[in-house]
Amino acid sequence: FLWDIKDTDDKRHKQYTGVSNKRILENLSVINEMGARIRLRCILVRTVNMEEAHYEAIAACYHSLSHCEGVELLKG
Repeated sequence: FLWDIKDTDDKRHKQYTGVSNKRILENLSVINEMGARIRLRCILVRTVNMEEAHYEAIAACYHSLSHCEGVELLKG
């Protein structure tokens, strides 16, 4: 699965997309538990989510997944 994570900060995710990121992250956990191969895709937007806390949260998410094969950081 290519799994888009637009933002790890729920408040900011709601601000820019109109919805919480909680279901996205819950579903990610479910497919990981099922053994699906995952690649995270993270869109980075200057002045929005290009900050140390977001990078650290992406890394933490990656390390929490036993079936994640990598992370792609994409310019937005």
